[in-house]
Amino acid sequence: MRAVLLIALLAAGCSHPAPSGNGEVDLNGAADRAKGDTQTYAANVGPAAAPAAPVVFAARYRCMDGAKIAVRVDDRAHTVAIIRDGKPLATLEAAGGSYRKGGYELRGQGDDATLTTPGLPPIACRAIR
Repeated sequence: MRAVLLIALLAAGCSHPAPSGNGEVDLNGAADRAKGDTQTYAANVGPAAAPAAPVVFAARYRCMDGAKIAVRVDDRAHTVAIIRDGKPLATLEAAGGSYRKGGYELRGQGDDATLTTPGLPPIACRAIR
């Protein structure tokens, strides 16, 4: 009985890819790998795709002056929109290691951020978890 079950499982798991137009079957570059031709294999198959990072993400911070800010980072547009105490404050553009525009600046690393607004000293902020 075990032999019949094993044969049935093996038969169900065995499938053969359809041959290409020239009658040959290439199992994801198996022929090239068998020959040791890694350049041809890499050119035909390519590198493994890495998981895509989120294009847009958001974070919330509490600042030392008691204000709460929400930021929406758009990696595709290279911008960050800042909302302070529920009101839109500014949309900044990526500039090196920070975001800036019109006297506003947002810098951050890990859970810490620093927000600079025109005419005021920089304010330290911490991520809300």
